[in-house]
Amino acid sequence: MLFFSLKLKDRSYLYYLLFLLSLMVTFLLYDGSLINLFRRDSFYYKLEFLTYFSNEIWFLLFSIKFLDLNKRHPLLTKLFFIPLLLVLLLYAFYFSTNNFVYSAIGDFIGVSLFPILWFLGFYYRFSVWILGSS
Repeated sequence: MLFFSLKLKDRSYLYYLLFLLSLMVTFLLYDGSLINLFRRDSFYYKLEFLTYFSNEIWFLLFSIKFLDLNKRHPLLTKLFFIPLLLVLLLYAFYFSTNNFVYSAIGDFIGVSLFPILWFLGFYYRFSVWILGSS
């Protein structure tokens, strides 16, 4: 992936690679492989939220670049970064209040952003293919 990113000068491969790396860390946290490294440390829970947030960032950047949403609808593409800021704010509220509701709402916003983004990308891709317009 990194080779494709450097050779083809396309950042979507780099974003996808970074998304896969952060997803790999998330799965290692889920199955307990990383718990031995951070067993008696509170950093384990902060690392968990950091990987969730990095998954959202890298997947958003990959989706925008791969689906060419920034060329087709630049204003809407910029608006997709607002939910990321909201998720970051909700995670900060969770860490300051230790109320899990903030974390759950942040996760819901982050996860619900992905199907919306890809539906929009496929809509533009197929509307160009069917209608023949750019």
